[in-house]
Amino acid sequence: LAKLITIMFVWHCIQLCTSESVAINCNFDVADILTALKYLPVHLPLLFIIYDLPYTLFHWALHWKPIYPIVHKHHHRQMSPFRGNTDAINTHPFEYITGEYNHLLAMWLLTLIFPYTAHALTLLIFIFIGGTLASLNHTRVDLRIPYIFNVWAHDFHHRQPACNFGQYIMLWDLVFGTYREIND
Repeated sequence: LAKLITIMFVWHCIQLCTSESVAINCNFDVADILTALKYLPVHLPLLFIIYDLPYTLFHWALHWKPIYPIVHKHHHRQMSPFRGNTDAINTHPFEYITGEYNHLLAMWLLTLIFPYTAHALTLLIFIFIGGTLASLNHTRVDLRIPYIFNVWAHDFHHRQPACNFGQYIMLWDLVFGTYREIND
């Protein structure tokens, strides 16, 4: 089902990028690509920060006792996920749709901050890196980018579900006091 939802998501990505009411540059000539690459070091980190705020709150809410058994418990059946993307997308359809479409929300919010400088290429790179990081979060790979990304933070969440709700970064867990080191 997640793969079918992904087809809808891709269609909506195209709709977002081609909408006249959203200020995303969809031109792929050399000058526009160079401009997109110039803004990428600002836009990309902002997209992850923007994405992870609603995601962290949503993920935290999925652990609320009345909701957890209906929506999120299925994803936590594996205490130490290791199959990468297979485990990452092994979620309830409501959870999967919300997580995927949150990428579009982040991109739309970025266009409000930086109108006409956001580029479709940035969205593609964001979704590609995001999918890679979500998959890595569900492996036994020890990948750490100090202060930015740590596979073990999400792995620890699968064993201790009351912490580390962020998808990509732990910034919002640090802000909300829900971040835990694996050695706590």
